[in-house]
Amino acid sequence: MPQLDTMKAPGFRSVIRLDLALALARQGRLELDRVCALATEAVAISWSRAVASASNRADELLAITRTHGEVRDVRELAAFVREWQRQGVRGRLPADSVGAAGSGKASWPNQEVLL
Repeated sequence: MPQLDTMKAPGFRSVIRLDLALALARQGRLELDRVCALATEAVAISWSRAVASASNRADELLAITRTHGEVRDVRELAAFVREWQRQGVRGRLPADSVGAAGSGKASWPNQEVLL
């Protein structure tokens, strides 16, 4: 991932993270914290960009994880993805999800991601 993060291709970086999250989720392994963290990173990276392939993969991931709706991380991821799909392409991450200025991090609500 570190080499991937040096690329100036946010859409690609997002899709790779979502693909990894989907692979983990499809294996049936209950690594929901890692799945949600990868997906949250992907959405944060693509927040101000319309990336149809990332949005489609996020929808797939939400469908797979829906059966774990009692898990807080899963519910929060679903809310974050829906917010991104509704208004993310309009600009910046919501104010309550942005970390300290210049930190290069964002959080939603219990996820912290590097941007």
